[in-house]
Amino acid sequence: MDDDVTDKVAHAMSQLDARSQAVLRARWMTDQKATLHELADQYGVSAERIRQIEANAIKKLRKLVSRKKPDRFLEHDRVQFRVRSGVARNRLRS
Repeated sequence: MDDDVTDKVAHAMSQLDARSQAVLRARWMTDQKATLHELADQYGVSAERIRQIEANAIKKLRKLVSRKKPDRFLEHDRVQFRVRSGVARNRLRS
């Protein structure tokens, strides 16, 4: 299970832009955690901007890691739509 989560996080990290990856790594994935102010100086932006980049990157990671497989997601949506439309249950599997 842990390997699966690690793989999902690694894949999700690869989907982020380079700056977001670097900010997350510097803030959370090293022994020497960087502060917002240190990263702000490094990138030439405000500490608030670094916080925003970090927050958006974490939001994207959560979304990517928790996302279902596309086939199952589409199938789930189709079934939900049909149920809400009042289609008989025996037709849901067709």
